[in-house]
Amino acid sequence: MRPKSSICPKHVVLIKKCWTGFNTVLCKEIPDVSRVGYLPVIDASPTEYSTINAILERSKEITDKLELKYAVLVFDEAVYAKIQQVRWKDKVLRNRFVVCLGEFHTPMTYLSAMSNIFEDGGLKDVFIESGIVKDRSRVFSPENITTDVHPSHQRGKLGSPLDSIERVNYARNRSAYILEMTALENMHPGIRQELLSNFAVQRQDNHEFSAVACDQTMENERWVLSQSERASITRICKDMAGMECKPRTRKDLDDTKWKLHEKSVNDVVNTILSMINLFETR
Repeated sequence: MRPKSSICPKHVVLIKKCWTGFNTVLCKEIPDVSRVGYLPVIDASPTEYSTINAILERSKEITDKLELKYAVLVFDEAVYAKIQQVRWKDKVLRNRFVVCLGEFHTPMTYLSAMSNIFEDGGLKDVFIESGIVKDRSRVFSPENITTDVHPSHQRGKLGSPLDSIERVNYARNRSAYILEMTALENMHPGIRQELLSNFAVQRQDNHEFSAVACDQTMENERWVLSQSERASITRICKDMAGMECKPRTRKDLDDTKWKLHEKSVNDVVNTILSMINLFETR
């Protein structure tokens, strides 16, 4: 951050790349595109024990058919709590499956807890007055904030907010989750490195930094399927019409994109600077 001039109190923050664009530039390799298959829908509540048993039985069949030593199952907190109660009682299930909290749902819960802490701290007013957010009720919506919380980081990052801000279930299950992840190499030798390096869904091979969390992929199931089908139809129609689809760089690398982000950051900074500091000594 540097002063725009010695007279005007405004500041200018120079931004050359947004988060996605910055990581796109840093990434040098593109992993193979993941293959995602969708299992038959069970017409019942996912937290019912009959559904839990059906999920585990079906997972065991798939694991045996693919001749896998272990299988990793990812759930949100509601299903995680129930499925662990069944798994911990069965030695076969305990040895064959690694059950994880989703890397999408867990940060969403963490951010929701953090928003409750900071909601009345003035940051919401700054965002609204600077003009970067229009809907006051969605300033601290978890969907508007991005983060990355890996299981190995949960001990430090997901502690006190979940314990203190009405996230009792996540706080309770977090302890068991951290214990299992810490002992992962002893309970399931060889799988820890796979989880650390290759446990995400690679959506496409046109751009770097295109992997998302497994549970986020499932949340976007309908959108992903419909978008891929529409994109395929559009591509075929353009080929038939003789229109070549020219590949382009990622939109997050466009000048217009980072200039928009630069303007938003500067609007927030200058809004804060324009406020009266009650603690400033005059």
